[in-house]
Amino acid sequence: MLDWSRGGMMTYLALQKSILITTAVIGNGLTDLFSLIKDRPEMETNMCAKLIPDYK
Repeated sequence: MLDWSRGGMMTYLALQKSILITTAVIGNGLTDLFSLIKDRPEMETNMCAKLIPDYK
């Protein structure tokens, strides 16, 4: 599986839910939500809450 940016986040989610994926390459994918929200608080409501299932 190969993804970039937002697709990288989706790859992380897919890796959590599937044992069928044996290799994943993520370019520029988000890895630290706490730092993202600290540095860019608007991303919590504009991106995280809308795109991450059960975020709240």
